[in-house]
Amino acid sequence: MERAHDPSGDGRYNLLYRLVRADGEVRWIHTGSQTCFKDSRAGRKAARVIGAITDVTEAQAAIALLRDRED
Repeated sequence: MERAHDPSGDGRYNLLYRLVRADGEVRWIHTGSQTCFKDSRAGRKAARVIGAITDVTEAQAAIALLRDRED
């Protein structure tokens, strides 16, 4: 995430991770964002971040089922 806020980069952040809830349930989460910068290259600073967090547990389960069937 720190790299997404680096003025020398493109501002993109994209991550898929597993979350284990307190009750033991596993959820898969996809996070994607874009940092918008202001000013010129030399004085470029992060101005805002636009992004989304999506629960992709069902999609990950479908992918795992397809992999199992292929094996």
